[in-house]
Amino acid sequence: MGPGDILTLYYALNSKIKKDLADLLAARSLIYIKLIQKQEMIPHGSEAPHSQDEAAANRLVDRLGFEDCKVIYPRIRFKHRDQALEAVTTFLNQKDNTSIEQK
Repeated sequence: MGPGDILTLYYALNSKIKKDLADLLAARSLIYIKLIQKQEMIPHGSEAPHSQDEAAANRLVDRLGFEDCKVIYPRIRFKHRDQALEAVTTFLNQKDNTSIEQK
């Protein structure tokens, strides 16, 4: 499930959710919707290409903190999906390299 779906479930089920978590899920959702394929996908090598695409997008956005989303969203807001995907991937790779160097 995408971050927006999770947030929606919290609210639909009247579940308590901490503000920080709600904010994080909302921020991740903005990134997620830029990364998923919106066009119809023809199965080639997979019977569920949309599910695989959504899972890949989830793996990326799950690595983003709230502050990361604040940085990356303006960079991808008006970009096409492929450009947004490349920008997020590059951002995460740079973030990973920075954290490794700091250790």
